[in-house]
Amino acid sequence: MEHQFPINLLTRSALCLRDLDLLKQFREVEVGFSIGTHDEGIRRLFEPHSPSIQSRIEALGTLHQAKIPTYAFIGPMLPLDPRRLATLLEGKVDEVLIDRMNYPNRMKALYRKAKLDPYLEDDYFQLYGSELKERFEQRGVSVSMFF
Repeated sequence: MEHQFPINLLTRSALCLRDLDLLKQFREVEVGFSIGTHDEGIRRLFEPHSPSIQSRIEALGTLHQAKIPTYAFIGPMLPLDPRRLATLLEGKVDEVLIDRMNYPNRMKALYRKAKLDPYLEDDYFQLYGSELKERFEQRGVSVSMFF
């Protein structure tokens, strides 16, 4: 009997769709996308060279439709609207992982320069992380929070 190792792919790029036929051959496979926000302006500020949020969400939808288990890694959790992000990911993920930003001074300076200081507070992570968790669980999606 052939032994297969489990595959867990975490990415920001929809290029993994090129390997969809290969991914389907594994018994234990899951694919996740890092999506820290619903807002393209925030994405461009913090991840200027990464693929668009929409391309990531569309890729999750394609994988999910192909019966590949999918997850979203909301980490680091950037400024976001929990309701909007949960709606965008609805029906596209089996699981959600949420992690906060661990701030080196360079990141704090970027937040302050963009006038995003309130998103540096611990209360932001607790409040918005809890709301994200609740919204996904209401949709039957399991959630793990790492803070």
